[in-house]
Amino acid sequence: MTIKRPQDLYLDKEKRGNKIATALFPYIKIGPDDNSMIPTEEYTRLTSKEKILVFLFYKEMLKELGAIDESDLPSVAKRISKETGVNYNTVRPYLVELKKAGKLKTKKKEEGKGYFISYIGTDSLLNLIKTAEVDGEEAVPPKKKTKLNHKKLSLKEFISKKKPRNDVDKTIIIGFYLENYDSLKNFNIDDIREGLYRAREKKPSNINDKLNLAKKRGMVLEAKKKKNGKKAWMLTNEGEKYVKNLPRQN
Repeated sequence: MTIKRPQDLYLDKEKRGNKIATALFPYIKIGPDDNSMIPTEEYTRLTSKEKILVFLFYKEMLKELGAIDESDLPSVAKRISKETGVNYNTVRPYLVELKKAGKLKTKKKEEGKGYFISYIGTDSLLNLIKTAEVDGEEAVPPKKKTKLNHKKLSLKEFISKKKPRNDVDKTIIIGFYLENYDSLKNFNIDDIREGLYRAREKKPSNINDKLNLAKKRGMVLEAKKKKNGKKAWMLTNEGEKYVKNLPRQN
């Protein structure tokens, strides 16, 4: 069976209410011959976790359209890592986290434990992806989450532009990017570690140490609540100003 591309679903009166297609529209297209997932430019700007969600919903959409059987729906962590380009060490813990939250179900496969979306968790999971808005017959591209007005830079580009002089600078810059471009309210050590991976930067020997040094400099402060059981951080006003004024001229 050949599937319609997600954008075509908006024009199909029977499929117009498809929330999954609405969420996926900006980020992927479907190969007309082999039903493969074809990432768009917008997909490259997603966080690793959002890429994982997009893939899971892509599989769910294939099932809804009758392109795959129920037995083909679950995907193992290694397959998700390969298809999304997200490091396996990021994929597996996030799948476990979503499973514990009741958002995913699992099914045993020959390759290992397969994950797929729980029906109950679908709506709340969709809220984690930047969704497109639908107006009448047309699909409108999603609004950027970034608080900044100019075209969104990749994290790798942003770090290069700011020219950090040391690992503490780099940690503060990543925190700024997560808050202002990825719209995170706060971040923890895992977010910084994932940011370093996204930017293909070498990981410092002790990220917690860099965050504590940034705290001593008045660049970050601890959030009131932990994030995923780990200490959460926020940039201070001083930290915001510091990053905005980078790179330093001398």
